[in-house]
Amino acid sequence: ALLRYTRSSGEYSLWPLDVTAIAAGRSPLAGEPLINGALMRGDGARLRHADLTYADHGTLLASVAHAGYLALFRRSSADPMAPFERQWEAHTTLRNWQYVYLGAEVLGMLHSTSGAYRMLNCSSLHTEMPLLDEQHVGGLPCMLLVEGTIPDSPPCNYSKERCLLAPNCGWCHSAGRCVAASEDGVCYDQCVNHQLLYGSTAPSGLSQNMVPCSMQLSCDRCTEQQGCGWCEDVSAAHSHGRCLQAKT
Repeated sequence: ALLRYTRSSGEYSLWPLDVTAIAAGRSPLAGEPLINGALMRGDGARLRHADLTYADHGTLLASVAHAGYLALFRRSSADPMAPFERQWEAHTTLRNWQYVYLGAEVLGMLHSTSGAYRMLNCSSLHTEMPLLDEQHVGGLPCMLLVEGTIPDSPPCNYSKERCLLAPNCGWCHSAGRCVAASEDGVCYDQCVNHQLLYGSTAPSGLSQNMVPCSMQLSCDRCTEQQGCGWCEDVSAAHSHGRCLQAKT
């Protein structure tokens, strides 16, 4: 079945879905909705402006991200005409989180601004055990499996030459490896004795020896490197250029 939810009113309709009709060129949503209804809060008001995540076995997670409101709704899988009934709700400390069901009773969470993530075992949502409203104000009644932060950029696992070309990476001469760094020469890893090289900010002698002019792929990086010059091919249909060793 396919659920349609209207955020402004809190109303929903559940439609029978016939995927075999697609191959026959017919609409998979022919007919009437199985049920029409509205998602209701514990205070008797309709649940408006919520984000919905279906979590299998007739369980629906509703969240209002900016308010930290969470609610669980459930309908009987044995009765196709059964409406969604609220099982639990809480005003939690979890604000600005997004939810996605990953399957196998695992729920994913992603914070929209910090990039933090969590993965939860939510098998408890599919039991018949009653849940009390406002319990678990720190989050869902699920078990944490893993948490962390999504990196801003790929890891700096490069050779010396590739490292000096990669954004947000620098070569740690003392450790002999590529590490996360900034253009200001700030190393986000352990690199002793200030032996961090970062592209054009590296000492000119080392930069020339380690990064040939031909490996610089942009005009800015090319001209910043001593002994290199950018040659623009203006005769080409799409203007492009290359970095060459400058002649004195």
